[in-house]
Amino acid sequence: MNSEGIEAVKRKLAEIDTTVKKLDPAIRAAAFDVLAPLYFDVADTSKYEAPARKGASKHRIEEVGDRNEFYEQHEHGKPSDNVLLIAAWLYSQYGKFPITRAHIDSEAADTGVTVPERADNTMRVAKHDGKALFRQKGKGWELTVCGESRLKEAYAVRRGTKRPPSNDTDKEE
Repeated sequence: MNSEGIEAVKRKLAEIDTTVKKLDPAIRAAAFDVLAPLYFDVADTSKYEAPARKGASKHRIEEVGDRNEFYEQHEHGKPSDNVLLIAAWLYSQYGKFPITRAHIDSEAADTGVTVPERADNTMRVAKHDGKALFRQKGKGWELTVCGESRLKEAYAVRRGTKRPPSNDTDKEE
């Protein structure tokens, strides 16, 4: 690479650095990964591809778009596992919010997924490595930090940003 090319790369990296330094340290590495392709042509970035980061996630988290495709990819035989599947879908769409029995039943009816009669009891006792996946919040069950991590790991989802469904359907039976 010629000296002009090196200087151009340095300039672009300095611009990225200035932007990234303003961000929370926890997301700086991810922000760099997002910004670098925008500053460099996609063809050029292959030359500068960074090695995998130590401790980086083994699973690439994809945007979850199509509901039917999501449910087809993650079929479970046990109805109790389907409650977690539905919770993962709801998390991928709406983020962390109190999930009620009505939410689970409605989603199960819409998608044809079999869930236990008392999905709320399933959320009450759901654990991974001895840690609770949900905690009670009002009439619903909200994911714990461990629960969020488990859903991200098991279903390769990320926190959604849509507005959660209204509580009009939150009737306890």
